Amino acid sequence: MTRRGQDRRQNPRVSLSEAVKGQAGRQEVLILDLGLGGVRLAHTDVLRPRSTCALRFTLKDESIALTARIVWSCMVGRAPDGVPLYQSGLAFTKAPSAVRTSLAALLEEHPLPPGISASVEPSESGSAKPPATRRRLSASAKKS
Repeated sequence: MTRRGQDRRQNPRVSLSEAVKGQAGRQEVLILDLGLGGVRLAHTDVLRPRSTCALRFTLKDESIALTARIVWSCMVGRAPDGVPLYQSGLAFTKAPSAVRTSLAALLEEHPLPPGISASVEPSESGSAKPPATRRRLSASAKKS
């Protein structure tokens, strides 16, 4: 059993030096960190936990397209114009072999904690919990 707030990821993630623009379904997102098992996104519309979406982005001139499950989502604040700001953690569920290989190669270029290296087998259950101080969106939350 894991403790609340404990990082349960099976694959390490790296924080990107610059957020990468992408799309989750029809929504524009910014990718904040990336690993072989998933990503953390910033966005302005609700993403429903336990739902799936197509995720597309370009990293180092390479187009990446895969399917991901929204593991968690929370509102982190509001923009100056009042628009809600969210962050979400997504776990990859369908990633073609070529995409996994590309991700592994890209991640090898980023420093990981000592003793950890990128592997080409992403976890379908890689997940993360948002910080406890942030309000979580439940799967049944209604869009405002």
